[in-house]
Amino acid sequence: LSRRTVQKVLAELFHVPCALGTLQNRLEDTSEALKPVCEELEDALLQHSVLNIDETSYPHNGKLQWLWAFVTESFAYLTIQHSRGSKVLKNVLGAKFDGVIVCDRFSAYVKYHKDRACGLIQFCWAHILRDIKALPCVMARGSRELFSRLVRRRVGAVFRLWHVLKRGGMSRAEFIERA
Repeated sequence: LSRRTVQKVLAELFHVPCALGTLQNRLEDTSEALKPVCEELEDALLQHSVLNIDETSYPHNGKLQWLWAFVTESFAYLTIQHSRGSKVLKNVLGAKFDGVIVCDRFSAYVKYHKDRACGLIQFCWAHILRDIKALPCVMARGSRELFSRLVRRRVGAVFRLWHVLKRGGMSRAEFIERA
């Protein structure tokens, strides 16, 4: 929200008049107070074996910046950067993050993964499924079914097995064998 929008919300909803300068001062105070917490969260990313990462454009004051989200099973770390490139990943995670990065197939993630020579990369299933759905209408070899439909059905079977595994209904070894 812009500062003027926050000022308007404070005045209209909460009946708290606030000058823009006062609002800016409070934002700066809050940023300073949260800095150690943000640094702690950034450092804690490296303790997680799986990170979901995404970035999106973030126009600010007429300049294009990037909002990066690093999401673990217990917290999300957000940072605004001037770049969308792999150098952001290197700055945040270091050169050798050894965990799994779950992401779309944007080139920055692929470059970072190639440069780090360790860890794994998992492309987002939503993107993979969207690409499968977009495949041309071609029949699967030896089948009367469209190739894309056949692949989606098989992916669905893997997900059903995954849910059985997560509920404790099979071992990881059995999941790998059956999937």
